[in-house]
Amino acid sequence: MAKFKPTHEQARAIDARGHNILVSAGAGSGKTAVLTKRVYDLIVNDKVPLKSILVVTFTNAAAQEMKERIKANLLENKETAHLAQEVDSAHISTFDAFALYLVRKYHYFLGLSKDLGVMDGALLKFVQNEVLSEVLEKNYEHPSEPFKNIVRYLCERNDNPLRDIILAINNFLDLQIDRRAYVKTYEGTYFNEEYINNLAKEYENKIDEEVKPSEKMAYRNTKDLVMELLRLSEQFNEELYKYKTKHNLFSFNDIAKFALKIFDDESLSEQISSSFTHIIIDEYQDTSDIQEAFINRLSNNNLFMVGDVKQSIYAFRNANSQIFTDKYNRYIRDDNDLRELENFEGEKIDFTYNYRSREQLLKDINDMFKVIMQDEHGGANYASDHIIKAGNDNYKT
Repeated sequence: MAKFKPTHEQARAIDARGHNILVSAGAGSGKTAVLTKRVYDLIVNDKVPLKSILVVTFTNAAAQEMKERIKANLLENKETAHLAQEVDSAHISTFDAFALYLVRKYHYFLGLSKDLGVMDGALLKFVQNEVLSEVLEKNYEHPSEPFKNIVRYLCERNDNPLRDIILAINNFLDLQIDRRAYVKTYEGTYFNEEYINNLAKEYENKIDEEVKPSEKMAYRNTKDLVMELLRLSEQFNEELYKYKTKHNLFSFNDIAKFALKIFDDESLSEQISSSFTHIIIDEYQDTSDIQEAFINRLSNNNLFMVGDVKQSIYAFRNANSQIFTDKYNRYIRDDNDLRELENFEGEKIDFTYNYRSREQLLKDINDMFKVIMQDEHGGANYASDHIIKAGNDNYKT
């Protein structure tokens, strides 16, 4: 393999085995080199079959780069060159691609066609608008009283505001692991008397004025409007799913949920989980709740996760950086036999050195993030855990 001299922390990340590992690695910290070296060592030193290693990346480009690096390293040694031909078919891909692989492989369990397709964003948006038009038309033809009220409340010249809200609600619920359970919890949480009274007290403390009974009643009355919007969203979702099954086309979010459902079968769950002895996840800070649920079902104390909470920028795609932060706070930083510790979940390793940027730039970044990134705002204590140090002597001032 190409010459690579890892630091103590990098070597620990490459060599540690037998338990979950979370690496906090900022930009320019040598993350990709470490990932590549870890996979290489698993194959060459530990004799782990490449087919038993799952590497999940965030983009197709990152997956391709990882494959090319691993292949190049294997080709450097004539004793491992023959293994390079296995890299292209290895499980090194995005989460979406791996989920699609599983769904097509176990399509019979899900009652789906093996050749199911995936809608891109543009097609999905077009189909959603067409289906929503049909759903609203049916409600206009036979309007219920709640539907009439919601139209009066939201619509003036056209029903675009209503359409936008239904689509927004549906897209949000579609990102939940169980949308119906979420709606049930939502209703029970925000429309019970205890919540309403606590909300009123909180408001009274802020305005120093008593909330009138009529104002509490006004809040209660919003329940009918909210529940009608949820009903319309559910009706829309059901019709949309009928379209998807009829045309054998699904969204990537559907595919992720299908993949998760496979693990409901104990036999299939064991079969899939046992086929991967090592699971490596890149850009872990951008993991969604559905992906995390999938990872938990798939893994067995064999996770190697790499991420940087500072680079979590995909909340609009339901990335939940709190997943990374919670594990970081629970995991233990130590080089000893961690498995002897009670309630040990995993080890955390910090890559604190940056080898790409000049020292002054890193100082400015640290000064900025120490102010804006704290536990209560930003989900991490930057000053105590994430200070970046200059690692390239050529760039030091």
